[in-house]
Amino acid sequence: MMSVVQELDRVLNSKIVPTPPVVMLRVMEVQRREDSGLLDLVEAVSIDPGLSAKIIAMANSAVYRRDREATTIERAVAQIGARSVVTMSLAHSIAGKFPKEGVIGGVSLSDFWRRSLISAVAARQLAGEIIPDLREEAFFVGLMAGLGRLALADSLSERYEAIAVSSNGWPTTEAEQNNLGMSSLKVTAELLRRWNLPDMFTDAIAGIAAADLSHEDEAVLSGIARTAQVMSNFFASDRDGFTYRDMLGDIDEFGIDRTKIDDLLEALEEEVREMSSQLNVEITDLDTVEILQSARAELIELTLNADVELRHEREIRTQLETDNKELERRALRDGLTHLPNRRAFDEQFEQHLRLRLRAPETFGKPLGLVLIDLDHFKSVNDTYGHQIGDEVLRQVAKVLEMTSRTEETVARYGGEEFIMIAPMATLEELGRAAERLRRAVELVAVDLPEGGVLEVTASFGVAAMEVPRAPEAGQRLIAAADAALYEAKANGRNCVVVAPSLIV
Repeated sequence: MMSVVQELDRVLNSKIVPTPPVVMLRVMEVQRREDSGLLDLVEAVSIDPGLSAKIIAMANSAVYRRDREATTIERAVAQIGARSVVTMSLAHSIAGKFPKEGVIGGVSLSDFWRRSLISAVAARQLAGEIIPDLREEAFFVGLMAGLGRLALADSLSERYEAIAVSSNGWPTTEAEQNNLGMSSLKVTAELLRRWNLPDMFTDAIAGIAAADLSHEDEAVLSGIARTAQVMSNFFASDRDGFTYRDMLGDIDEFGIDRTKIDDLLEALEEEVREMSSQLNVEITDLDTVEILQSARAELIELTLNADVELRHEREIRTQLETDNKELERRALRDGLTHLPNRRAFDEQFEQHLRLRLRAPETFGKPLGLVLIDLDHFKSVNDTYGHQIGDEVLRQVAKVLEMTSRTEETVARYGGEEFIMIAPMATLEELGRAAERLRRAVELVAVDLPEGGVLEVTASFGVAAMEVPRAPEAGQRLIAAADAALYEAKANGRNCVVVAPSLIV
């Protein structure tokens, strides 16, 4: 079974994660040198003509414009300032390497960059009211904080899509941690750390989930970034009155003058659109004034119509949804072994097939099954009773679950049969995996009441196909695994038989 450290390393090496751009490395080198000046920074950013053009455009934008137009990179760098140029260079060189359109692991890339840019601009605005010296650093943290989401969605696409579907396309940090064993914030922090970016950035992103909105220097960037994400979620999707009130409460905790908050929120749109052109991110459907007016009107209506009662109803509804999810979870678990049951297997197997048939260019990966049958199990029940038989099933289930890999799922198929789905293994790899499971089952030893131990063995049937291409592929794959299992039992049991590769 893959450890959390190994899985994190796999995510960080996802194909979507770029190698550090040359211009970023040069800019960081200039920043670290104590004797460097603006000319050294100009030389570094000039490596990338596209970046130079963006910085000149940025210098002439509403955010940084001065009396005289900046027509050269030297003039633009002097006008913006070294810190702004450094953060803009890092943001441009990193963001420019990631795709901007399409869907990865259930995450819409256009929605991802829209949220990220709103978060970045919101963080800059908040910092301008709290710690003006860190405005640009706050922008960078707000923009980069979500990169780990793309790495997770790419490297764990099927698992991430499952939680994305249940989270309206945008899983929370808690949902990621509970389902994947790591959060996108942790992945982002580790990614920036690998690129040797300043600790200020990595520490701020790592601390977002636990940010307490305090004014301590080491926590303030994390608090700003967390509140900026709240603002981003509001403008991106959660535009109701309750969310608007909660967002105001988060901003209010920073001690920002209430009279400034509305101006700050309404001014968000202009800067978001300005920065979207700098980072080649398309922003549509963002009318902050209209969104805010609608949310305020709804909040007033909710307040006038018994806010407390509506909140109570929402809590009851949330509790009912939680209870229903728990009942659904129990319905998909085998009561004896606590493994996924036959229904859970059928649903997951159908999902794997559906994804491959619907989008073979994205999910065109091998799909394999291992069918497992305990040897002579009827005689175990007949000789020692059903209590011993149940204990055998429990111990075998535990061994199979512990020995399988992260991406593999073991379920109780029925009676003394188990089944394992391997969503990415080749036939050769699956044969080795089955042999690993067989040897593990051999180690099971159940204590008998009258003394001694009962040793257990199992027979294994293995089948796989490169890429399912027809609806009947699933039944053919199960039939092939079943035939291989029958052959294993005919060969004397306690062995693995691999069926020929299927093409469907």
